[in-house]
Amino acid sequence: LAELHGSLEERMAQTEGCRRELAAEAARAVRLETVVKEAETAELEVHAQLQGLQRRLLQAEAARDETLAQAKTYQQELFSMRAQCEAHAAGIQEVVPMRARFENVFFEVQSLERENRSRMEECQHLHGELTEQLREVAQVNRNFDHAEERCHAAELLNACLHDEFACERAQSERQSLALMMEQQEVSSLRNCLREGLGGRLSPGACSVFDSARFPYKQEGPADEGPPAPTAK
Repeated sequence: LAELHGSLEERMAQTEGCRRELAAEAARAVRLETVVKEAETAELEVHAQLQGLQRRLLQAEAARDETLAQAKTYQQELFSMRAQCEAHAAGIQEVVPMRARFENVFFEVQSLERENRSRMEECQHLHGELTEQLREVAQVNRNFDHAEERCHAAELLNACLHDEFACERAQSERQSLALMMEQQEVSSLRNCLREGLGGRLSPGACSVFDSARFPYKQEGPADEGPPAPTAK
């Protein structure tokens, strides 16, 4: 029993050791799995970085090609600018007289601007005078309108007076005609009286009849002129 008990304890110790080793192996397996996952993740990251680097490389190559093309363009422009500079250097001799002419034109432009300013001031002054004259003309037009209205009123008054004078003249002619008829009647009556009385009248009475034959011949109303127009 003691031997069995000892062997059992030894086997239990071995079992415990195996169990510890299995736990250690399991922990090691877990660590290995974690390491594998980390390695896979790192591989994916490295692959993504590699793809990014490839894209950047392609972009750099494209930029390099574009830079080379721009460099060629700049080189051509440089050549053209060099040719232009040479042509400019040759044209500098032509620029000097052109500059002199430009300075002369500039002085003329300045003088023209001064003259233009003076003309503008004169135009403003003339505009003010024209405005004043227009106001005066407007006042004259208003006065003319008032005078025309007064003239029209005077013409109407004159027409009324003329009509009134025509009526009075017609009435005066009628009165003159009636007076002439009365004078004729009176004259006929005188003749009748003188013939009827015959020689019974004295020479002085006959002379009275002869002198009083036409008493209204020289002062009749038909011979009067038109009455003077009265102001209203």
